[in-house]
Amino acid sequence: MSRGRIRHFELDQAMDRAEAVFRARGYSGAGVTDLMAAMGIGSGSFYAAFSSKSGLYEQVLSRHAKARLRAANVALAHPDARQALACLIDSAVEDLCRPDMPGCLFVRSGAHHLRTSAQCWAGYRTALLGTITAACRRLDLSAAGASACAARVMLTLDALNTQAVAGCDRATLLATGQDALTIQLSVALLGSRWLAA
Repeated sequence: MSRGRIRHFELDQAMDRAEAVFRARGYSGAGVTDLMAAMGIGSGSFYAAFSSKSGLYEQVLSRHAKARLRAANVALAHPDARQALACLIDSAVEDLCRPDMPGCLFVRSGAHHLRTSAQCWAGYRTALLGTITAACRRLDLSAAGASACAARVMLTLDALNTQAVAGCDRATLLATGQDALTIQLSVALLGSRWLAA
């Protein structure tokens, strides 16, 4: 039977359900039977569309990374650079606190443990760091200052990812992220003025 005839399901909806399973149980804890049940598809459709659990996982991670990068680009497009970075924190927390899929998909599912998923995680982080660095350059920092500021913002996002998985609530994540950003920007701008003096 051809792939076109086997696939009788809505792909985005099925991927959402698979993502929820991976977020809840991790890669190792998500069995193929559990995934098929959550997605509402049979084995024929599953293997025709994804080949294997790892194939599905890679597609879920790639899709999630692209969605997060789109959201980050929207946030960082704000004309005011400080507000753009604040919007980035807000956007990250909103994703981490989704009622249907709480926590960071990459952290919760153990993406760093598998070679192909680790590559996806690293590629996502590289792309995100690039967009954050571009926003930091709009603060009139030197190239080195913008890179250092962007690295600290990434560390803040990493901390939020970890704390969300640990069960930290939305209000605390938002407050912590914004407070950390305020401190980091103050340090970056003070350092820039000191070097210019």
